[in-house]
Amino acid sequence: MEEETEKEYLDRIRADAQEQARKAAERGTQIHSWVQEGFESKAIPPEGQEFFTSAYLALSQATKVNSWICEKSFATEKYGGKCDLHNDKYLLDIKTTDKQVDDLKLWESHYMQLAAYRFGLDVPEAKCGILWINSVTAESRLVWAEEDELDKGWKMFSALLDYFYAKTGLEV
Repeated sequence: MEEETEKEYLDRIRADAQEQARKAAERGTQIHSWVQEGFESKAIPPEGQEFFTSAYLALSQATKVNSWICEKSFATEKYGGKCDLHNDKYLLDIKTTDKQVDDLKLWESHYMQLAAYRFGLDVPEAKCGILWINSVTAESRLVWAEEDELDKGWKMFSALLDYFYAKTGLEV
């Protein structure tokens, strides 16, 4: 902007980036809520129907399963969490994005999260994956985690958990 110093410019960019991140997080939370409500057979507002339908179809096609447990909390001796969707065969996390879902892949943090949830919910044989939902188009795609990556993810998560306890001095 005219008469704007470099510091003011950078401050404005940072503030804008924070606002965009906040809005994206709110949108993701809303979409997640609509999908959860759908799987719990609750009423979904019209603006959420497309997101639930897309998620439902992606999961039905990939798993041939229509019955899911939503937002199941768990606690182990050392950690706890809440799984988005699971049953005795599958464990899934829902992620929203504004990117095309066809090109998305899983990262180490996904493998660690899925492996920790699988252990925490005591479903060691569950097939794990991330259900990506585009926050603009409502397109959904399920990306499966490879078993060797889940094993590696569990090792990394366990090591980080041990590090956390050693660093903080907390004991279980």
